[in-house]
Amino acid sequence: MSPKKIALHKRRGYRFSSYKALFEDTDLLECATGDIVKNGDLFLMEISLDGWERMVAERERLKSALEGSYGNELFSQGQRFGVPTFKEDSNRGVREFYT
Repeated sequence: MSPKKIALHKRRGYRFSSYKALFEDTDLLECATGDIVKNGDLFLMEISLDGWERMVAERERLKSALEGSYGNELFSQGQRFGVPTFKEDSNRGVREFYT
């Protein structure tokens, strides 16, 4: 990840990957100060499975909350102008109309 976003990702539970553990006997990538894996101006970081699952769950909660508030606003505007409103899920190929 970019050095500009390291602090953000550390707060989310990411940690630097160990160069010695992953690439010590290879000529792949670079070892930066502190046993950190570096590739150009990017650093390799990792997160535990639990941390990843918490991040995904939080993103889904936020997405659901935003969709709910936007859905309500969209529905009310559609009602105001007499236009049917819907939400389309392109992954499933489903169009759900707001009623």
